[in-house]
Amino acid sequence: MKITPRNKIKEETAGQKREFVLRGLTKGSIGILAGTGGAGKGYFLLNMLDDKRNFLNNDPYHNLKKKKIAFLNFEDDILTISSRLGDSQYHDWDFVNCIGKSIFDEVRIDGVVKRILNNRIFDQLKSYDLIIIDTWALASGIDENDNSTTSKAMRSLKGWLANSDASLVIVHHTSKSGMSAESATGTSQIRGASALTDNARLVALVYPKIIQNGGVKSFSKTNVITEIVKANYTMKDEQEYVRGEGGVFNIVNSNSKGLDANGIVSPF
Repeated sequence: MKITPRNKIKEETAGQKREFVLRGLTKGSIGILAGTGGAGKGYFLLNMLDDKRNFLNNDPYHNLKKKKIAFLNFEDDILTISSRLGDSQYHDWDFVNCIGKSIFDEVRIDGVVKRILNNRIFDQLKSYDLIIIDTWALASGIDENDNSTTSKAMRSLKGWLANSDASLVIVHHTSKSGMSAESATGTSQIRGASALTDNARLVALVYPKIIQNGGVKSFSKTNVITEIVKANYTMKDEQEYVRGEGGVFNIVNSNSKGLDANGIVSPF
């Protein structure tokens, strides 16, 4: 622990600048991408990382440097992921097969079972700038409704990030009851303990666009909204996409203020 007197803070931080890995996600911080079942959370991420206009590496607003990305998948094998990407040729991320594994180990200390970070996984990730965990329920193996356990788990992850140059994005789900076309969006829509979003610096939702026909609201089968609902280092905004063949997301409007090098808007 280091104590910096208040009158030394300006001197201590002189010349320093935050390193952004995504717009709104700084080095060492955690982001959450949550969505309804079947809305396309995984597809959205794979599109995001595999796009030839990859805005992780082409964002003049934050002057992002080229990033090394690890995609930790706890559900699909590499053939399934390859099939989902189709003929895409742009690959700026590494697939990490974690099926059957957990990011936490159960250990017994003084007769008490505790969970500690799985260093067998994380020791291999020290050279990465962005680590994506898909999904939280499969990766963590903890009771996602337990705030105390979730808080300790997030503290372990943040402790590891503090000693690395990486940032973390966790893919998660919205509440079991599902989003209603009548309900407001926000972090309260996200399933489980609030400690998950409390410890995140960027939280985004992926959900079908809500359509109003007369007095009736319903969800679109093709149009998807990605919305930033919590942001410490950027603005809250949203972007609309149409989901096409193979799950490919194409931008259909210009709500977002985040432009990439090609003048293309993105929600991050």
